Amino acid sequence: MAGWALSEAGIQSVAVYMDRNLAAFAMLGVDRPDVQKVFPAIPGSATAGWRLTFDATGIQPGRHEILVQARSREGATRDLGVATVTIAP
Repeated sequence: MAGWALSEAGIQSVAVYMDRNLAAFAMLGVDRPDVQKVFPAIPGSATAGWRLTFDATGIQPGRHEILVQARSREGATRDLGVATVTIAP
């Protein structure tokens, strides 16, 4: 999964939760020239991207809720998105 997060204070982390439990932290600093084009005045917009490869081995089959949440360097959080995924047996 991948996306972008931007804050005038800077992004400290992007966390991924599965069924309300912390599952992983995304890698930050991915180039996003499209974001920089729209938000050129915000520091860090050129590298506002994040990426996460998630290994679903060992996760119970069935429906699970995925939540992606960004945290700024000032501690503010924002939910970036929620999705329901189904892990096949």
